[in-house]
Amino acid sequence: MARWPDHKPAPFAIRSCCAEITEAFSEKAFLIFATGGLAAYISQGLTFSLNNYLILFVWRLDTAPLPFLPDSVTGLTIYPLALAISAVLMFLTVAPFHARFGKPMSAAICAVGSAALTTLPYALYIAGMWPPLDTAQSAMLLLGLLIIGNTMSIIVLVSATSMVAEIVESYLERTGRRSEGSFYSVNWLIQKCATGLGIFFSGQVLAAISFPADADPDLVPQTVIVDLMLYYLAATIGLMLFAAFWLARFPITREEHEARLARLAPTQADTKLDRSVGAAPLASAKASDASPFAP
Repeated sequence: MARWPDHKPAPFAIRSCCAEITEAFSEKAFLIFATGGLAAYISQGLTFSLNNYLILFVWRLDTAPLPFLPDSVTGLTIYPLALAISAVLMFLTVAPFHARFGKPMSAAICAVGSAALTTLPYALYIAGMWPPLDTAQSAMLLLGLLIIGNTMSIIVLVSATSMVAEIVESYLERTGRRSEGSFYSVNWLIQKCATGLGIFFSGQVLAAISFPADADPDLVPQTVIVDLMLYYLAATIGLMLFAAFWLARFPITREEHEARLARLAPTQADTKLDRSVGAAPLASAKASDASPFAP
């Protein structure tokens, strides 16, 4: 039954908002999660903003034909479909990953795997071991590695975000207060700031390699293309390994979380019972006041 909360929330104030953010970062588990998540989110923002340059100027997907399809369908046409497939694969694989390895190790393993698979094409291209560009073989191999690598990168972000639930219950047991709003809000603040940093760094990369404005893919010097790949390789590998290092050290295990939920269950049940008992007289009183035949 819907009812008013036991205590009226305090009015919004900047001071209390800053205090909640500070309190969230004082939680050790949240600080470790935020450190690893920050690197993963920066990598995501960097990839998002550099992606247009990579798929057009490096891989030339807009001119790569695909087998058994009309000439008008290129690798660039199929690229959004590859991203959608990776999202579906994430939904099918994230639960088995968590069941087998737990959230922290799932995030760490997938961070390393994503870094390896998404940067492998660039390493092979620089080493002269990649198929010729503008070919179906190049496009299909790139899209295949992209699907698996992007699936793993999404698992990293989903696993990291879901760790907040463990932090909330740990904080509840330690302080007796629920603060889902604070922890999830700070998590979103980290994501937005990190994504912005990733976009900022991508601009610095383009400036550092003197990437020409309004460039034609056929006219960009090969040295600039190689520099772009090297910067992307270094940034992606460094950020994702850093994320894996910290996310693997998340201190709350699945066994600890389940044991904590078992300890908190009686308290939660008592709270619900107290609320239901307290609500009954109130409902009766309101019904009595509303009745014209009340004595």
